[in-house]
Amino acid sequence: MGAWDGESWRSLDAGPGGGISDGYVLALGTYHGDLVAAGYFWTAGGAPAQGIARYKEATGWRSLGGGIGPGERNTGVYALAELNGDLIIGGEFLTAGGVAVSNIARWTDDPNASGQGHWGTTALGGVDSGQVSTGGWGVFGVHALAAYNGNLFVGGGFTHAGGIETPGIARWDGVPGSSWLPMNPGTTAAATISSLAVWHGELYAAGQFSGLDGVVAWNIARWNGAAWSPVGSGIQAGDTRFAFVQGLATFNDELIAVGNFWYAGGTGVSGVARWNGQRWAALGDGSGIMSYSATRRSATALWARPFRGQLVAGGYYFDDNLPPIAATFGIPLFALWGCACPADADGSGALDAQDIFAFISNWFAHDPRADFNGIDGVTIQDIFDFLNAWFAGC
Repeated sequence: MGAWDGESWRSLDAGPGGGISDGYVLALGTYHGDLVAAGYFWTAGGAPAQGIARYKEATGWRSLGGGIGPGERNTGVYALAELNGDLIIGGEFLTAGGVAVSNIARWTDDPNASGQGHWGTTALGGVDSGQVSTGGWGVFGVHALAAYNGNLFVGGGFTHAGGIETPGIARWDGVPGSSWLPMNPGTTAAATISSLAVWHGELYAAGQFSGLDGVVAWNIARWNGAAWSPVGSGIQAGDTRFAFVQGLATFNDELIAVGNFWYAGGTGVSGVARWNGQRWAALGDGSGIMSYSATRRSATALWARPFRGQLVAGGYYFDDNLPPIAATFGIPLFALWGCACPADADGSGALDAQDIFAFISNWFAHDPRADFNGIDGVTIQDIFDFLNAWFAGC
């Protein structure tokens, strides 16, 4: 594990007991001021911590109640969210800290003991697909979590939530032990939700599907609190079987989608596209960050995040000509988009007084673009860091 400050990397493995080992980190988040890592691993800080761990600068990595499992095959945590003061985790697992669950669980900190807490269930019955993953992790279970209007929305490769058929997506009202609310009921059409994001007061769900709750929507749809609707004409590839959206992010007041696709709203985009609320467009010249050839040389972005005025995307590059392990699992790739100067708050390409006005306006609106340092959301420290960068000329 490492942290990037915009200029250099530093290790997060130097604390007592070392870092995360024996696997992969698939999701990062924060909970009560701590960094939380989730994925497919067994130890953190030298102690058992299957699938989930938290990090403090002073103490290093620590387990959350022993994590998921233990010992279950093909178990991992793929998504994190915070709701009503609890940490929600989703993935493929049947127990958390010894508590029986079904692919989703809830961690509550003990207010009287720092770093201590307990695992519990969310809504009745959990989510499931009626199948157990035998080909590896990441096939079924929960892939995405998002809080919206006081509810928790859950996306993934499941078919049922609490025994109710609702392929790919369901929601929970946040009351422990209450029932799941279906978001795609009465349909047997396959739907896999890989990413969820809230933008301009609506919830966006993306993945691989042709529609949700009877509404035709290719691989991305939006929920306004009452009904689903399409996002333009959607996102597609030349062959609809192979098109999917893997990640969503917000950047420069637009929604960004990344994944395996060639078209968004009929526009050629090559794996990355932006939505301004009215239409889809490419980033730059449309060359994107995805490629494919008959010799299985391909690149696909799996996630995107804003960072200090730029958009960061990551994924994998595959090439059959690489050594066997690299050809099978791919080589990680990263890409940057946007102005190299994070203090250019209005995106004009020049540093001037308008950037200060734009940043302060965003800060008072609690706009995510005002999270200048990328730490703990929008805080007063972001103003100091922004002004330091602006006066330094980036």
